[in-house]
Amino acid sequence: MLQMKCFVFIFICLLFCSVTSTSLESSNETKNNNGLTKSGLLNNLSSNTNNLAKTSTTFNTYLIRFQNLKFPVSNSKTEDKWYGDIEGGQTRFMNKHIVNCGIGAISQFQYSHNKTGRRWRRYHYKFRCIKPPSGCTGVCRKNITKLDKAYCKIKKTPWNILKNWNSFSTGDLAKHNIQCKGRSVLTMFRQVNGKSKKRIRFIYRCCPAKVTGCKFVNTKPTPFGNFKTDYLMKQIVKVPNVKKQAMSGFRLKVNYTSRKWYYRIRYCSIQGR
Repeated sequence: MLQMKCFVFIFICLLFCSVTSTSLESSNETKNNNGLTKSGLLNNLSSNTNNLAKTSTTFNTYLIRFQNLKFPVSNSKTEDKWYGDIEGGQTRFMNKHIVNCGIGAISQFQYSHNKTGRRWRRYHYKFRCIKPPSGCTGVCRKNITKLDKAYCKIKKTPWNILKNWNSFSTGDLAKHNIQCKGRSVLTMFRQVNGKSKKRIRFIYRCCPAKVTGCKFVNTKPTPFGNFKTDYLMKQIVKVPNVKKQAMSGFRLKVNYTSRKWYYRIRYCSIQGR
């Protein structure tokens, strides 16, 4: 009799575990079909071809948000910051600018200034962004922004101390490697200054996208002079095709033998449907 009771108890336990497992699997399938869960979706990049203009934006649709043949490209620049010739050339003041493409992706940037007389200059970044299709407005943009908050990653480079805090140390930017790994694109970056010890670092944002053919390209080497930021003006950091490719990373390279510097860019082709 005791053996029979034990057998019945074990059978009931096994039956309960089986039902629970099936229920969990069903729940997971429901979450994945909803398209808003992260698990397992990064590897499935081509199954969903819904129109972004619709109210339902799934994760896979979000990955192909740059989906028309003629990608809208916007020309932008950061807010002008007025500095004298000496102050403006100092690396520490580059922290006043944020290159931010929002729900787009960076395809080009250049540090620059406008001369206004002998002394005062307006410093800024010029940059270009690949944007989602022009038909993506209202709910579509809100959905992408919501998914950006869930899936984009904010990354930071390690701190480093500038050699000449009150002078020209732009060569120290070469110590910072801004890189979005895997299938993601660069959408924002900025230099940040430490509150103490005269340190700097970069903060940048990486967002997932459907990309292919990721490669490296170098800008043309130009003289770095006395490491004043003005010498960066000759460096136009851009992908080969600003309408169909986006940056996934970049790094300043310095050649002390030739006394020149250049940028090494990692870029990827943005895929549509």
